[in-house]
Amino acid sequence: MAFDKTWRRLITAHNDGTVNVWNYSTGQCIFSLATADDMEVTDVIHVQEASKKFVCVVGWNRKVTVYEDAPGGAPPLFQLEGHHDDILCMAFCPPNVLATGSYDGYIIVWNVISGYKKFMLKDESAPTSYVVQQLLFLQRRSNILVAAGDDGCIRFWSIRTAELLCVHENAHKDSSITALTTDRSRNKYLVSGDGTGVVKVWDLGNL
Repeated sequence: MAFDKTWRRLITAHNDGTVNVWNYSTGQCIFSLATADDMEVTDVIHVQEASKKFVCVVGWNRKVTVYEDAPGGAPPLFQLEGHHDDILCMAFCPPNVLATGSYDGYIIVWNVISGYKKFMLKDESAPTSYVVQQLLFLQRRSNILVAAGDDGCIRFWSIRTAELLCVHENAHKDSSITALTTDRSRNKYLVSGDGTGVVKVWDLGNL
């Protein structure tokens, strides 16, 4: 699920590829978007760049499907291809940077407007079975990309240089990290949660 920039509309995507846009206050379905593939959807986000509004969907078809945010059920504008395994998560950094993470441990950083693939990132020191499950941009800290997954570690990437800045090993020891968030106005804190219900708050002051 995702909200648009106004926080008035809720966007949901389903395991058959259906995408619905809802009025969050009334619960009314405003419109639905045409199904691109019969796929299991794993993440959906709303992107706004100037006057342009898009809905981005990822899942088991290994593609980023981009719709125009408009009623009418029109087919997708385009699809971005580059992953070789199921895409599990994504994050957006204005004005046009999209990051997607997949089951094989790879992260791709895109220009979502042009479709240009800027970087393909992977921590070669991670376990071979490493799965990227969560992505988050720290927009107030030089656009650092935070990645987390099933090995319990938190990784910090520079999307300017494609450099792995640091790895917080055993941030959630022996547990998969299933949630990441931050205080949006300052990015002073990072909050992570795992599959056992443990939530941790990290001070990013020295990052």
